[in-house]
Amino acid sequence: MRKIFYFVLSVLTVATIAGCSNAQSQKASDDQGQLNVMKKTKEIQITPVKISDDSEKGKNKIVKIKYSIKNTSKKEVVVGASDFIIKSGESYYYMGEGINFAETIKPGKETTGNGYYEMPKDLNKFTLIYHPVDSKSDLRWNIKIKE
Repeated sequence: MRKIFYFVLSVLTVATIAGCSNAQSQKASDDQGQLNVMKKTKEIQITPVKISDDSEKGKNKIVKIKYSIKNTSKKEVVVGASDFIIKSGESYYYMGEGINFAETIKPGKETTGNGYYEMPKDLNKFTLIYHPVDSKSDLRWNIKIKE
């Protein structure tokens, strides 16, 4: 009976320590929300890895989001910046002007690309949504832009 007690106690201790270290690493990246958080569908893994303000003078700002995308399926997958939408409240912002990526990714391969999105200058928190037209996939990241 003692062996079972010590076994359960050691498992709980390890789980507690692992949980605390994970919470600390999440807190460290929390200044930009879920930036650098990988999420996946049945076919691909997506990580928004960098966000920057590429605005010039004007009433709106242009946000550039760099994506890292890996094809985990056994067939080619087409992914583009137009598959991503920015949502803030009840407003949606779509791919804007710029050299937006669109690529066919071979099975097992990984690529990076940039998407440009136009939004109001004062918008600094939003939800990034991956929702391609021809799929039921829907991934979401809560993102903050450093001021």
